[in-house]
Amino acid sequence: MAAPPCCPPGSYGPAAHDSTHVPAGAWRKVVELDVYMVGQQQNATCIILAFSDVFGPHSGRHQRICDEIAAAIPGSLVCMPDLFHGKPIAGIW
Repeated sequence: MAAPPCCPPGSYGPAAHDSTHVPAGAWRKVVELDVYMVGQQQNATCIILAFSDVFGPHSGRHQRICDEIAAAIPGSLVCMPDLFHGKPIAGIW
């Protein structure tokens, strides 16, 4: 398998879509930016920013990871912005 154009030879492409996971959070619009938010929405004791790889936050297991972080840290709010505005720099594989 050839490496994606964004990655060095021998690299893997994006992780397979996590079709069995039911997200615990939701996508919300925050100042023109789509953000996946999960956890304590009101009076969070900490806010954790999560960022996707070059394949974007809608690929692979990004939402599952955010959900697991929020569940592991009581009172936290995990926010993952879509900095690519739905068009990841690595393209669709």
